[in-house]
Amino acid sequence: MKKSLSDFAKTPIKDIPQTTQTLPKPSPQEKENLEQLAQKYQNMSRDELMQTFYAEVAKQKTQGTFNLEHLQQSIDNLDAFLNPEQKKNIKELLKNL
Repeated sequence: MKKSLSDFAKTPIKDIPQTTQTLPKPSPQEKENLEQLAQKYQNMSRDELMQTFYAEVAKQKTQGTFNLEHLQQSIDNLDAFLNPEQKKNIKELLKNL
């Protein structure tokens, strides 16, 4: 039997699977750090951003601190804020790591 929207409306909230993850509210220090990073990168061209990103990845790999899984999780958290072109660019970027 096919379900309709009215069937879904009758479903108790506790029975609806959670499909979105709520992010914790950043601390004042984290918020300040994010604002500083945004200011640092906001006027860079795409090429400059890519060079900076690859340099940071190389630095982290050299230091043994690079974590692809953590990077992927961070990108997954941003997914809802990205347009299709940005998602495609990020996938290409990750392939090159």
